[in-house]
Amino acid sequence: MEKWLIQSIWIAVFGFLKEFRPEDPYITQYLTNPPMNFTNEEVIQEIFPVSTYTCLGLTIVMFLITDYLRYKPIVILNALSSFIVQIFLIFTRTKTDMKIMEVFYGTMSACEVAYYTYVYSKVDKKYYKTVSSHMKMACLIGRLVSALLAQTLIDNHILTVPHLNHLTLAGATVSIFWALGLPSIKSSLYFHQSSEHTYIRDSTDVNVSKPKTVCQRLWSDFITAFTNRYVLQWSIWWALGTCFYYQCMSYSQSLWQEIYRNGTDLQVTDNGMIEAIYTIISTLGVYLVGIVTIPSWWLVGVLTLGQGILLLIMAQDTLLSHAYVGYIMFGTFYHIMATAANCEVAKNIPADSYALVFGVNTFMSLLLQTCLTVVVNSPIGLMLDIRTQTINDKTIEILKGNRPSRAATKRQSSLKRQNRLLSLFTIVKFDNEPCYSSSGDSGICMTSTECYQNRGVPIGSCANSYGVCCLSLSTCGQTIRENGTYFVNAGYPDGLNNTGTCQVTVHKLSPYICQFRLDFERFSITGPEPVNHQCDNDQFIVSGSNPVPVICGLNTGSHMYVDAGTGTSPIILTMVTSGIFLKRNWKIKVSQIPCDSITKADTGCLQYYTGVSGTLKSFNYESSSGLHLSNQDYTICLRTERNFCSVQYSACDDQMNNRSHAFTLTGNTLGQNPVQANVGSVGSSPCNSDYLIIPCVSSKQGPVASGMNTCVDRLCGGTLNTDYTTIPTTVMSSVRPFRLSFHTNSVEMPNDMGNRGFCLNYIQQPCNANYA
Repeated sequence: MEKWLIQSIWIAVFGFLKEFRPEDPYITQYLTNPPMNFTNEEVIQEIFPVSTYTCLGLTIVMFLITDYLRYKPIVILNALSSFIVQIFLIFTRTKTDMKIMEVFYGTMSACEVAYYTYVYSKVDKKYYKTVSSHMKMACLIGRLVSALLAQTLIDNHILTVPHLNHLTLAGATVSIFWALGLPSIKSSLYFHQSSEHTYIRDSTDVNVSKPKTVCQRLWSDFITAFTNRYVLQWSIWWALGTCFYYQCMSYSQSLWQEIYRNGTDLQVTDNGMIEAIYTIISTLGVYLVGIVTIPSWWLVGVLTLGQGILLLIMAQDTLLSHAYVGYIMFGTFYHIMATAANCEVAKNIPADSYALVFGVNTFMSLLLQTCLTVVVNSPIGLMLDIRTQTINDKTIEILKGNRPSRAATKRQSSLKRQNRLLSLFTIVKFDNEPCYSSSGDSGICMTSTECYQNRGVPIGSCANSYGVCCLSLSTCGQTIRENGTYFVNAGYPDGLNNTGTCQVTVHKLSPYICQFRLDFERFSITGPEPVNHQCDNDQFIVSGSNPVPVICGLNTGSHMYVDAGTGTSPIILTMVTSGIFLKRNWKIKVSQIPCDSITKADTGCLQYYTGVSGTLKSFNYESSSGLHLSNQDYTICLRTERNFCSVQYSACDDQMNNRSHAFTLTGNTLGQNPVQANVGSVGSSPCNSDYLIIPCVSSKQGPVASGMNTCVDRLCGGTLNTDYTTIPTTVMSSVRPFRLSFHTNSVEMPNDMGNRGFCLNYIQQPCNANYA
């Protein structure tokens, strides 16, 4: 095998390893779901742009260091940066950590110059076209293998999205060792020149005297390359094409998430499959570039125009399949033309000065991308939503929101803003109505000035882009008066690690408000002590309303309904934290429910569920280590859906333990053997300490306990059943309205140990159902 081919394959293997990133097709899903839980706006407006700014700042510096260190150390730095990125993704959780991660991601991107220029210093110019194809194909094959592997593992439920980061970490680790084994380069263009150097002027090789200083050599090669019209033409396209390609690739997943949330034809979990298809087609295109004549300029122009049309279509389409096809075509067009540009430029400049041209072109593309990011994405720019960003210069906005009830207080905002399509200035008025971000957060449509004055955070646009959807956040010592305001910890979204009390006061929006709904979108504070399950350390307290039990621990995804009363007195939400050994994090949405709203809960219900089916959990239920809370006494209600007359309950699946802990209320459930069910009627033993009341509940599969009638009222023990057994079953009640009451006392030890509470799946049954 020829030496140049061995060298080309060696560096190409590194290209494969550095692009082996199975988590990439799912990075936005990972960041916007547990355990990360960032909003879509935080990801696209605060986290992702950091890598762009970092790469811009490092590109020129990295080019000079690449030449000074003779390529190989920067290739190693590329692999190390990838390794550090994965460490941050796996082991850190805060927004600040993610921004630091993006700094290393930007560093990794800036080091690409070493990969794409290393091989040109090792092979003859006549092989540039072939090795350019090899390098690009290696990267695309790496993306293909990782995408196929990720999709296969996700579809077969072998790994979850967070676990893909570990596979990427493994690939980064191998790439470090492979980079260490790359052959060293003995000379470079500027700092370690060989004895002779050849320059190209006017497309003709002419030997000229070597400039004396590094700056002189840099300037000489810059002039030589960019006074060549052919090189300049390809470089301009290269910079523009790369800018829009990376901008599109960076935010395409956010667009897919937006389309998916609004309802579409495919699952967003198909990202890996789409990445694989895109990579196969792109690899084939890149391979063809290596063996056929470079397309003419008019064809390149047609493909570039096609990319613009694809972006416009994707920005407005509501079908995920169309967005996927557009993504595949857009990326394929770019890779074909980028490979053509790479080899055409490399053939028409001095052998070693490709790094300079690559660095300049990359810098210009990053400069354009940074300007685009600042204008459309940053707080000092337009902060456009993801669809509007995709088409960039068009103002297309999809308004989402609920029509306010007659009890809601209406206001109007007016502002003077430049109208891009009509006259220079237009006075615009719009109602302060509810609006929603792509991630589901709710806000109020208002001017950007009003949002700032209300200590809000813009999460999107509204009113045809004349207003902003303002997310109102309130923290310690503040007052909540707006519907949809979030009560968050001090320093949110970073965790809180101190001892103290954080309290907000909630006032009614109008006299017609009957209830407050508290949605625990994030709720992670210290759990109960393990002996009697008392919330002795951290506590969440609701005061000024009907009695609400004190809770603590992990309650993300749960909710409460709180009676607003008939007067004007506010309610007070208090979070008490004790100790500095845990970073607490909470984000509680406070919704105000009008008296005539269909979402108003029945009287006396602390929790209220709608729909034919769903899942009920006691507070702080967690299958691996949660403990049910002491001193609980509240009612859970299910709205009786039309034409449904009964409801059945079954214990949730428990994949964390060797036996189910989805219903453990009394007894010692720490052992290996299950604890049998206990049952009783109201006022009877043995269910008189911790129990769940389901009126007249019976088993679908078997009898009730001996001595009882056709049904029982109280369930306890460590197994869901209406008989004294350790075999769980499905139970059913036909008493309407559908209600469950949960009671725990203040003592656990020594009789009760390790009880987690309950997690029940419910399904309402139609009135004509045959249970026989």
